[in-house]
Amino acid sequence: MEISSIVKNDFLELSDKTKLSEVIGQMRQYEKRSALVFKNKRYLGLIEKKKIIHTNVDPSEVDIADFLQKTPILEESTDVLEAAHTMFEQDVGHLPVSKGKEVIGVVSALDLANLALQLPRVASLKVNEVKIIKSNHVTKDNPLSQAMHIMREEHVDHVPIYDQGELYGILSYRDIIRKAINWSPHRDKASHYNAQLHTKASSVEATPFPMIPVGDFSTNDNLITIAPTDTLKAAVDKMVAKRVKSLLVQDSEKFYGILSIRNILGKISSLEKIANYVLNYVGLNDCNLSEHQENVLYAITEREAEKLQRKIDETFRVTIHLKQINKDGKQSQFDVKLKIDFPGRILSSEKSDWDLETALHKAFNIVETELIR
Repeated sequence: MEISSIVKNDFLELSDKTKLSEVIGQMRQYEKRSALVFKNKRYLGLIEKKKIIHTNVDPSEVDIADFLQKTPILEESTDVLEAAHTMFEQDVGHLPVSKGKEVIGVVSALDLANLALQLPRVASLKVNEVKIIKSNHVTKDNPLSQAMHIMREEHVDHVPIYDQGELYGILSYRDIIRKAINWSPHRDKASHYNAQLHTKASSVEATPFPMIPVGDFSTNDNLITIAPTDTLKAAVDKMVAKRVKSLLVQDSEKFYGILSIRNILGKISSLEKIANYVLNYVGLNDCNLSEHQENVLYAITEREAEKLQRKIDETFRVTIHLKQINKDGKQSQFDVKLKIDFPGRILSSEKSDWDLETALHKAFNIVETELIR
């Protein structure tokens, strides 16, 4: 199942020379959690809101190039399981998507998880089959700096808050940003946040910002919980409806931890994709391939077949007829005849090269081009 149906083309596009303060303002203005950064139309990376709270610089003086996270670009035909794996590994909430050589939009973690639920083996999962985060917690009277330290050291976006031994709420990086930044047109007149965290986008506070008690964020007003025995679909539905990336996992007896969208993607990406193709090799025994060349042959064929699987709904057969020709001493030219056979259509190509890997790629490129015509 490819991701093309969930690509959003209304992404925030910025220049690599944009100041961090401008990024903050534009994210707020356009209600975006991330932005893609380009230089002369070439994608450089992305920047996310949650990374901003850990900076200790003057945003009006710093270019965003210093805070970029370089990420892969997904093709719009990328399979949802592959996209989930990439997003999990990159630890981001969004990834750019291209069509050809042009970036055409972004996909979000929530939309990926929601799309993956259309797969029966994902929809049947329970919450307790996903890794639950059991991070350190703070009390509602602890200073914000303590919670931010946990977020930074444990690489989590949410921290549980307790009051007199009982679960009080949850603190997210979004709560911190909302409290920290005054988005009014008069933000340049603000003094406290500029003094404490070196930004011109702050609200004036009598207490130094890092020392504000976490209880002041009123996170107990919007507690969203899920039971460990509930379905993953129920959890993702709640996340989508409430626009949150984490849920408190608890039942009538105890609090278990936090279910994050990242760990949901991790579970989804761990599911083995069911292949709908058959690989067939002809002439292999007549070729004098080294162990390395055999590994290259199998790896490229498997990878290219997986790519074709995203475009072909029916079961198909891949036949590779390999020959060694024009032997010149120890060097041989490789001739690759490729045939893709599926109901109602047969695609074929033939390419030769002194390098086996090059010959394989050329042959597959031809059939992939023919497939989309």
